[in-house]
Amino acid sequence: MQMIPQNRYRLNEYQISKMADGRLWWNSHTGFAIQIGGPCYIYGNVLLMGDRRGEENGFMKSEFLDYLKNFPLWNGTRYYCFSSAIMDTATGGHLSEERLQRLTRLPTAPDFDAIVDGKAETFKLGKYQISISIEGDIKWKSYSGISQIIEGSVLIESDILFIGPKLCDAPEKSKREFIHTLQSLPKWNRTTFWCRSLALQPVSTDKKRSAHVVVKSAKILQPAEREFRNHQRKFVQEMWPHVTDVSAKWASRIRTKWIEKKKAFRNKID
Repeated sequence: MQMIPQNRYRLNEYQISKMADGRLWWNSHTGFAIQIGGPCYIYGNVLLMGDRRGEENGFMKSEFLDYLKNFPLWNGTRYYCFSSAIMDTATGGHLSEERLQRLTRLPTAPDFDAIVDGKAETFKLGKYQISISIEGDIKWKSYSGISQIIEGSVLIESDILFIGPKLCDAPEKSKREFIHTLQSLPKWNRTTFWCRSLALQPVSTDKKRSAHVVVKSAKILQPAEREFRNHQRKFVQEMWPHVTDVSAKWASRIRTKWIEKKKAFRNKID
């Protein structure tokens, strides 16, 4: 049975369709007048695009892109990424479609809120060493080629750790020594999933921005910072109803005065 979209959106060169039951589906162009598509899932701030489910005859590429212009821009998430690029932190394997479906039924993805005990921490994540400084900055380090040790920044978004691009060579001299140290480290367990950052794309279509996400060093909030933000969030939640009530009353008074002046002006004309 063919699904009938309730709403359609444009996401770069993809069509995102929302069905009446809330399910999401992506479509794109490939080859010669061929369209492909598959399911989508929202996990926190990321639209995870599932595996391709099939193909059908469709528009030529230029026609497909023109067709997409009829739809509003997708604004349901800040980023998008193919789910096939996401790795399970616990098992080291790829994220299965079945587990993805279970996870995205949750209201929101878990927040990253690791606790800093006033000391630096280092973990192993595949071939990467993930280091958290005393200040809460998070960076990765790994090996490349015969003997090169490299490092870069980390982005953590919606319970997913994204490995950023290489920034520089690390000071370590021996690859063998690095691997030996890596094997002795505890496994990274602060996020449920991880991924290489180049798989993460911004929803924004601003051509002045980079085609890829600019990865800055992730940072864990210190306890005092977290406590301040929690108080700030609670204050906003408590005050918001009062603010909206005052705004509504103010708008009502302005509208009443405007109507009175309008009536007075009409009476003067008559």
